[in-house]
Amino acid sequence: MGMGTLGAVSPATQDGFKGTLFACGEELKNGSAISKKRHGIYQVDLQGQRPPMPWVAHYDVKGFISASSGSLFFGLDRKLHMLKLQGRNPKSGPFPWDDIIFTPFEVRQSSACASSQKLYIAGSEDPISAHKVAVYDEASQRFYALNPMTQKREGHSSLLWENNLVVVGGFHDGKSLDSAEFLDLRSGKWTAMPPLPEPLYFHATSICENKLFAAGGYLETEGRSNRVWSLDLGAMATWEELPPMISPRDDHGMIATEDGSLVAIGGNRPGPPTVEVLQRGGKWVELGLKFNFKNLDKATIMNL
Repeated sequence: MGMGTLGAVSPATQDGFKGTLFACGEELKNGSAISKKRHGIYQVDLQGQRPPMPWVAHYDVKGFISASSGSLFFGLDRKLHMLKLQGRNPKSGPFPWDDIIFTPFEVRQSSACASSQKLYIAGSEDPISAHKVAVYDEASQRFYALNPMTQKREGHSSLLWENNLVVVGGFHDGKSLDSAEFLDLRSGKWTAMPPLPEPLYFHATSICENKLFAAGGYLETEGRSNRVWSLDLGAMATWEELPPMISPRDDHGMIATEDGSLVAIGGNRPGPPTVEVLQRGGKWVELGLKFNFKNLDKATIMNL
């Protein structure tokens, strides 16, 4: 199903981490939690060729995780935690964070995405900071403020598309949002995108072949959703509804594989976490997992 080697690597070089899958979770053994150290951020192999490996024993679902250029990030409140993975064997984990630095605004229910040694953070549950955007540059080890979003938001998603930062959905002041917008990182200008067909928060987004996908999340009237939408980023016309996921879920991860399949991972749902794949034929198929987690949230992959 085109899963490649997601999460299956244990390299000593930065480039080898590309495509490695990370997620927040609590691993179970014989139906019960092993120990507190098994509650953390894991490297997960969806093919089951390697057991889940905890890199750090620290996370909170109101924070964010992201990974880029061989670094793992976790943000919460006014702190950004960073761990360099190069030269470390995940079997020896969990590890303490290498660095903890202060963020320019409170990051709680914020979104984050990273690429090319830059980490972009947007929004917050803090009403004063809910429209703020900043980028952390690993080379200079400094934060830089970017132009604020036109809409305050939390519980939204963000991702990078070419030279643009895209933010989708979320909620603010007790109201869920259907709006989406992108920031041109060269000009600093925000541009509105076609609104979602329905307001969403705690959903997952991914980009594949110049299409933006939004899946799951929470709806004010219906609760947890399994609906999936796509938007052609070239045409920027209207969102198209795709076949729904097998399980409604929120706070999950979603990634696109090299063959164009979409993979929905974990999140809040009835029962233990599952993984399902939308194949090119338009059908969702649930994967048989060889690991056992009580929960598996906020899955993301390592970008370069």
